[in-house]
Amino acid sequence: MTSIRLQGTDGIRREIKRAKQLPGVSPQKAFLKHGVLTEEFMELYAYAHATQVFNSAHRTERPAIVIGWDPRDPDGVFTSSVVRGVRRANCDAWVLGVVPTPLVPLYMLYEQGSGGMMVTASHNPPDQNGIKIFNGYRGLKPFPKNDATLSRRILSLDYAQIHRRPLSGKLKDCRDDALALFRKFSLAPENAWFDHRKASDSQFRNWALVVDPANGSLSKLAAPIFRKAGFGHVYEVNNGAGAVNRNGGVADLEGCRVISQADALNKEGKFFTHQAVRKLFQLASRFAKELKSGKKRLAGAVFDADADRFYKLDYDPAQQCVHVSGGDDTAYLQARFFSAKQAKGARFVNTVESDLNVSGAVEALGLQSCLTAVGDKWIQLQFAKALISARIGFLNDHEIPLSASLLEQWEELSAGVSPPDVAKLQKLEHKLNALIERAGHSPDAVDATLAQQIVVGSEETGHNITPGRLELKNGKRAVVFFGSGLKSALNTFAAEHDAKQTKFRAFRPPFRQGFKATLYAYYVKKELFAQDSAIWKQIKKEILKSTQAKGWESRVVDFPEDPDMLYVEAKPGGKRRAGIFVRNSGTENKIGINLRGAMGDTPALKLIGESLIRILMQSMKDESNELCRLEAQWVERLATRAHPSEPQDMEPLQKERLLNEMLKQGLVQPGPNGPRLTKRGQWFASLARAAE
Repeated sequence: MTSIRLQGTDGIRREIKRAKQLPGVSPQKAFLKHGVLTEEFMELYAYAHATQVFNSAHRTERPAIVIGWDPRDPDGVFTSSVVRGVRRANCDAWVLGVVPTPLVPLYMLYEQGSGGMMVTASHNPPDQNGIKIFNGYRGLKPFPKNDATLSRRILSLDYAQIHRRPLSGKLKDCRDDALALFRKFSLAPENAWFDHRKASDSQFRNWALVVDPANGSLSKLAAPIFRKAGFGHVYEVNNGAGAVNRNGGVADLEGCRVISQADALNKEGKFFTHQAVRKLFQLASRFAKELKSGKKRLAGAVFDADADRFYKLDYDPAQQCVHVSGGDDTAYLQARFFSAKQAKGARFVNTVESDLNVSGAVEALGLQSCLTAVGDKWIQLQFAKALISARIGFLNDHEIPLSASLLEQWEELSAGVSPPDVAKLQKLEHKLNALIERAGHSPDAVDATLAQQIVVGSEETGHNITPGRLELKNGKRAVVFFGSGLKSALNTFAAEHDAKQTKFRAFRPPFRQGFKATLYAYYVKKELFAQDSAIWKQIKKEILKSTQAKGWESRVVDFPEDPDMLYVEAKPGGKRRAGIFVRNSGTENKIGINLRGAMGDTPALKLIGESLIRILMQSMKDESNELCRLEAQWVERLATRAHPSEPQDMEPLQKERLLNEMLKQGLVQPGPNGPRLTKRGQWFASLARAAE
């Protein structure tokens, strides 16, 4: 049990259930055996992390941990448990309340706190919750080695004993100060890439902007910032007290490039319930003349519940449609802005989920492309390594000798010889800082060169990272690098304007798009797919056989950061590349087949993907999962046209979630009389009948 790593790609995230609903079940067993988060587990998790912070603190006063959350827990059952866990560990809890995720590390660094925790399940449905951790060092998220250490600690604890501990840490309400900091940081010219105080930079006065915070942390916070930035008309939707990520947000836009009027305005349309999309079409009618003449631009800024992701929407009056720009598009626009202003040769870091063509596009700008595993922690690692590399270079340039031990540590870190560890990174940087200061120089001056080394870090899901500058409470300045959906939005809009886009040019993809698709299987036994497991080997054999049958060269590529991901690189011919990779989601109960390649290879990749997803659906579905059983019943009803076709014993939110995830799996599609089975859905229904 001690080898178990409880965390996924970004902390913990599960469906929630009150502890009283599982009488006699320990918090650990609720998580491991029942697959749910209870408030007791949240308290235990917070306590375990806070004790690690307390034990590693080098201060005379109590360590302080900054805590924020998104609005999915209006009664505060789970958030108050996290606060209690921190205080029981003898750490002070600096509480921000409902705030965007990036504000937690931002305020932590500003106040020089010891750590940060964000209670959120990000873009996941409202029946789920979770915790993201930020370390005091640079706001880095934990790496797998750090996760495993925390997991061992959690599994060794007795909740009854922890719950009896006194609340010895102090509670401090920091919300107002933190929100003021967020507004100031977001609009600072070095972070927003334009100066809203100058009339010459009021380039957005003729824009109509729809803001969709997904009923989340940016509700009634983002819109005033956009107005302050100079946007002429700002319309906020989906900002109420309703369930997070419903009727809008980035998650429903994934994989979509263009949205038609029919998609948005017809009841059976895929985006009929997406408030931001519908608002854009409504405003398009209102501003029709100004839009056609080019006097006005109509756009949308769409976020997720905890506000670390951003998608851009653009209304095209010529085609009367909405164009969707995801993380690859917005990151390229930001990289193009930087490449025109900075020295060539800096790096653009993105994950394997990205369009393969974006790498070639940024290289054409004079940048270097760097591919990492899925997860913004790996992008953060590249930034942290760049800061250490800059220090090594500075010391060498000034002929300041380095010990053999320091050089050996750097070589191991840069080569990836050992698993990354936040504490080791921190110690190495501190040792280098001491050498720089001893020579009479400031490490902060070295930090200022970060943007010359890495311009953008990007996840295609809309999580982009660019270096920012933060003035700390003590008057010093620090470079920061963590994903902020609002910063990404302001950067993207500024980058477009700086390129002096001609009429409607912005509506075209900023680089030549490749083929990109992801096929999902939900409600699965994720443990069945791991490196060299039976299904892992079966999928590997099928990919290699399918690619080689088409005459493609193919090979398995290892990513040490994510050893359980199966990644096959294929070469269909010439310079073209294709990538096929399979991995469990680290944030949801699903597994994905990811297909990336040139547009000309689309038919072949789709065929390969279809064969793979059917293997996973047939082999990995978890029949003990309630949603899996309800899914099978619904598909069976649709196949036999039984009436009523929808299961009747579900809560409205549960039914909405199930339908949404059946759509994402390609089992059903919208119809005039409700959902109807796709070809894949008909095949899936036949499996159930064959099993009876």
